[in-house]
Amino acid sequence: MSSFLTLKVLPEVDDCLKLRVRGSSCGFSGQADCYVNESEFLTFSKSLQGFPKKMDQVLTFDSGKSDSISNFELSFSCANSSGHVKLEVEITHIESFVNLKTNRCSSTFSLVVMPSDIDTFQSNLISVANSSNVDQMAELRSET
Repeated sequence: MSSFLTLKVLPEVDDCLKLRVRGSSCGFSGQADCYVNESEFLTFSKSLQGFPKKMDQVLTFDSGKSDSISNFELSFSCANSSGHVKLEVEITHIESFVNLKTNRCSSTFSLVVMPSDIDTFQSNLISVANSSNVDQMAELRSET
């Protein structure tokens, strides 16, 4: 079974960075269109270079927890002494309608990947971290 995470740049009129975050692992999946702070996301993307540098290193990014807009959180950590990387993902899709109850759907799952996969993913994230790169995508896959 293939597990994956993709982040794709969506068009946005306010020059904001809008990403479609989609992923799946072990039968759990989620998708949400989320706004992120472009400069914070770029800083995070750059910090993934050469990850992990030490066994207890953890890198986390979240788009901002909210009860009113969709959001996501990514947490990278070293999975073992072989350097495998564990990525924990939480995707929350929030849909609001006037005069109706807000729908909130959330999915949490994890992937374990090789450090070389993180290097490729990281270089693609740099391109995704630019709101003018519409349709640019970064993908991380794990065969489980």
